[in-house]
Amino acid sequence: MTAESGGNANAVNQNTGGSYDVGLWQINDFNWNACSSGKAPCDMTANLNCAIAVYGWGGKTWKNWSTCSKCGCCSSS
Repeated sequence: MTAESGGNANAVNQNTGGSYDVGLWQINDFNWNACSSGKAPCDMTANLNCAIAVYGWGGKTWKNWSTCSKCGCCSSS
């Protein structure tokens, strides 16, 4: 949870491809329509709910986070 956000619930990062990640869980704008009605999930509850959804879409693994290779948890829950 600190790899990209640094533990900052208000973190916003632009990726090299031009997309954005927001919040503690760094939810990519690709997912905003499906988990946050198209809006950036900036408040902590919305960000956590999106993270839970993205985790589920990844087969209950962390593979949908680009930083999963840093902890070796891309294919495990």
